[in-house]
Amino acid sequence: MMQYLAKIGISTVLSLVFFTVGCSAQQTEEQALAQLRDMTSSGKLPPENIVADIETRFANKKTGALAKLLRSHPF
Repeated sequence: MMQYLAKIGISTVLSLVFFTVGCSAQQTEEQALAQLRDMTSSGKLPPENIVADIETRFANKKTGALAKLLRSHPF
């Protein structure tokens, strides 16, 4: 059971690294939305700088609005 949990943890970390490294000006809105979904699926808040970057790059769009809501949510 512990090995299974370790594999899940490793894959989650690798996914976050992949999405964080892949976060660039070339990222489409769909990719950014998928990144937000993936980063929040565990119930934890993603790094604020990544969310702020998405909010800025996709201002006045659905993904930017969702990022803004995510950043403003009090935890």
